[in-house]
Amino acid sequence: MQTRQEPLTRREREELQGYVSWGPVTGRAVLFLVALAIVGAATRGVQQWLRLPDPLWLLRTGIVGLLLYVRSRRWTGGRELRERIRQDLAVNAALVHRIQTREAIVFDEREDEAPIVFLLTDTGETLVFLGQDLARDVSRGFPWREFEVRESPSSARFFRLKRLAEPFPPSAKKPPLSPDQFRRLDLGSVRRWRQLQIAFHDLRDIT
Repeated sequence: MQTRQEPLTRREREELQGYVSWGPVTGRAVLFLVALAIVGAATRGVQQWLRLPDPLWLLRTGIVGLLLYVRSRRWTGGRELRERIRQDLAVNAALVHRIQTREAIVFDEREDEAPIVFLLTDTGETLVFLGQDLARDVSRGFPWREFEVRESPSSARFFRLKRLAEPFPPSAKKPPLSPDQFRRLDLGSVRRWRQLQIAFHDLRDIT
C-alpha cells in the first residue's frame, strides 16, 4: 500500500465543512434538547401517576441526558473530531492510499448490511472494508485488483474508493460472521475501512 497527499476536491471540502458549520452543530443541539424534553415530560407524568416525590423526575431526566450525551459523542466524535476536521480544512489535503490486491476473502452480508471484504495487499497488510455504503462498490465489482482509498489525514473521514483495475475474484466466499467473531475481530469500531493487526491466514480458518 502506497500513500500520497493530494489537495481536497471541492466536494470533499464541502463534506468536511458540513461537520463543523454552525447549522449541523445547532441542529444536533436542538435535537438533543427536544429528546431531553420528551424524556422529562414522560418521566414526570409517570412520577405523578405513581405519586412519587417530585424531584425524582429531574434526577432520572438528568441521567438519561448524560447517557445521550455520551452516546452522541460516540456517534459524532465530539469536539475532538471537529477540531481534527478543522485541521484537515486548514491543510487542504487528502490522503490517497494506492492498494494492490494479492488475495481477498468475502463474508456474506448479515440482514441488510453489505458484505465484509478482507484484503491482503501486495505489501503484506491486512485490510477490512465494510458498511452499508460498501454495497454500491460491491455491485461495481469490488474488490478490484488495484484501487485507491481517499480520506482526510487528521480526522480519517472516508471520501471514496476509486477503481483502477479489473475486479479481483475472492479466494473464498464465506457465510456471515457471527456476532462473537465480529467482536473478536474488533470490527465494531470500523467505520468504512481499516488496516488490521492480524495475519491474513488467520482469516482463512474462520468458518
